Formats: sequence, C-alpha cells, structure tokens
Amino acid sequence: MSVQLNSWTAINTTVSHLPGVRDAVHDKAVQIAGKAEQRLSLHRKPDDDTSSEVTVTQGTVDSFINLEDDGGGAIGIEFGYRAENGRIVHGLHIITGAAGLA
Repeated sequence: MSVQLNSWTAINTTVSHLPGVRDAVHDKAVQIAGKAEQRLSLHRKPDDDTSSEVTVTQGTVDSFINLEDDGGGAIGIEFGYRAENGRIVHGLHIITGAAGLA
C-alpha cells in the first residue's frame, strides 16, 4: 500500500475549483458587497451627480468586489487623498471596512 502526498498548491488548486467552493466564495462576495453598499449609501448626498456603486464580478475561481465611480475617484473614496489645498482627506474604507479589513 502506498500513500500519495500532494503539495499544498495542488490541494488548493483542486479544492478552489470545486463548484461548491466557487459558489460559496461568490456568495460571500455578494454578502460583503451588500455591506459595502450600505456603507457607501451613508455617504451619498442627494445632490451628488457622480455615480459611485459597488459591484461584484466573478472570475474562474475568485469573486471580486469593486467600487466603481464615474468621476474616477474610487481609489480616493476607499483610501483617501490629498486635497488641492494640501489637506488630507481620509478614505471611507467602503470595501475594506465591509470585509473587516479596516
């Protein structure tokens, strides 16, 4: 009787491609995106004409939570930026906060 040992990479590849795992990862991404959308809605102003939204896309294995902004400010919304007057504007951590990473 022989025992075959697989590397962690081989095991991760096998497990990550199982249909149930892919679906579970996507379900978790949708759940986090819902929390992120709630966080974003707290900062929307009624007269704001920019369109920021949280979306979820699905790859072969992973799912991705995206912060999209028509004005091109998604990175500044998430992580902050330096205003023209030099003042630091802190980010809202929409996605990282919803995922429990910030």
